[in-house]
Amino acid sequence: MIVKTFVGNIFSTNTYLVRSRSSQEFVCIDPSYGTVPHIVEALKKEKGALRYIINTHAHFDHVAEDFSLKKQTDARILMGKKDEETLKAQNQLLEKVICMLHL
Repeated sequence: MIVKTFVGNIFSTNTYLVRSRSSQEFVCIDPSYGTVPHIVEALKKEKGALRYIINTHAHFDHVAEDFSLKKQTDARILMGKKDEETLKAQNQLLEKVICMLHL
């Protein structure tokens, strides 16, 4: 197994890019703020494809880049059923906070 670690730039949340030695398919665990460019760069360097985005839980610092990463890689997002509603509510709150920061 090969693991690369990236640290998000706002909350210092660890993000992991993982693959087995015998595959070029990766999973990303907890994609945090500012990690997408580094993940995409690592995938290109390794000539790999991102298959899954896995969230250990739906706190916003662990799922912040889910949709950005999905848009760039077409990976499937996985999380627990209970976390889906939490994620939706947090995304709405986060959008409001970001709008306030840009005022």
